[in-house]
Amino acid sequence: MRLAHLADLHLGFRQFDRTTDGGRNTRETDVAIALGRAIDDVIGQRPDVVAIAGDVFHSVRPPNSAILVFVDQLARLRAALPEAVVVLVAGNHDTPRTTETGFILPLVERLGVHVALLEPLQLAVERLGLTITAVPSAAASRIPAPAAAGLNLLVLHAGVAGFSGPAPRDAADPAALEVAGWDYVALGDYHVAAQVGRRAWYSGSIEYTSTDPWGELKKQNELGVAGKGYLTVDLTRGVPVVTFRPIGPTRRFVDLPPIEGTGLGAEQLDAAIADRIAELGSLEGAVVRLVVREVTRDVRRALNHKQLATWKGQALNLQIDLRRAEHEISPAARASRFKQLDEALAEFLGARALDPAIDRAAFVERGLAVFQEVGLDPKRDPYTNEIVPGL
Repeated sequence: MRLAHLADLHLGFRQFDRTTDGGRNTRETDVAIALGRAIDDVIGQRPDVVAIAGDVFHSVRPPNSAILVFVDQLARLRAALPEAVVVLVAGNHDTPRTTETGFILPLVERLGVHVALLEPLQLAVERLGLTITAVPSAAASRIPAPAAAGLNLLVLHAGVAGFSGPAPRDAADPAALEVAGWDYVALGDYHVAAQVGRRAWYSGSIEYTSTDPWGELKKQNELGVAGKGYLTVDLTRGVPVVTFRPIGPTRRFVDLPPIEGTGLGAEQLDAAIADRIAELGSLEGAVVRLVVREVTRDVRRALNHKQLATWKGQALNLQIDLRRAEHEISPAARASRFKQLDEALAEFLGARALDPAIDRAAFVERGLAVFQEVGLDPKRDPYTNEIVPGL
């Protein structure tokens, strides 16, 4: 049995306020192109099952253009692979906060796609000797037991400790899922393809649609993952043989080596920045970040801003992150910058207007307790799970 495992499509994602000739947000178009490439490759692989593990859309109310892409691509997939079973689950980005809002995902049910929105869905595929259990993010804490016989596939949108940033209260435990008897767990939520258990994988997103693409690039390099794509899984012998299928970038994302600005004048720093930019060969259409540390106020003002503006016009987005010299940061600002999230939360709750009948100390204590229950670690990078210096 062959499976294609995709997740985190984030159709409708928009960024940078740059548009195509047709007036569509450039990054939204990039994501649509990425999905088309992924579907092309899936069709070529001819899997028995296609699982989409959530976050099909970037928001509950995506633009009409994104909805059309979604329906067109799923229709193309079903037409090319009529015998394949296609199942998808709603991720947290797909799930409305109120029942009145409704879901977009059922649009593809008429194409023969099995959709799990709020409750787990179990589907027996007798010809494959397979039971598929599809669990949306809203039901991540209510995973049914696998079937007693045959292969068992779990499609789940959920966080895993050490991945997906702050661990949610209902985080999945890959070890427990394996003990339960799942032959393969197709996960969605984390944007880098990663194995999180002997039989559990994140496929990663198909494009850079998170708030921290630079963290994704770093993690991809650490894991040796060749960019964005999806996974194919062979379960013929009951042991998952997983292959990452890169779909090719729609554009370049580059995090240039940082520059240490200590002791550099404006002309010297201009030259250092120019050298870094020259390493790219071309900025055309790229998304680039360059961090420059220890930049004094006087040097910042004296930089060649006209040249910087020219470079920014060539790229889709060029972020020159000029970080202030430590000696120019006041003690009060430094203390505020390094304040832990729990301290900031305590201050916020302590200053909030309350009904006189509510005990403020108990209110703050309860808020901090909930904060700890969620498992948020403000010191860790959400993609590497490493302690971030200075936090």
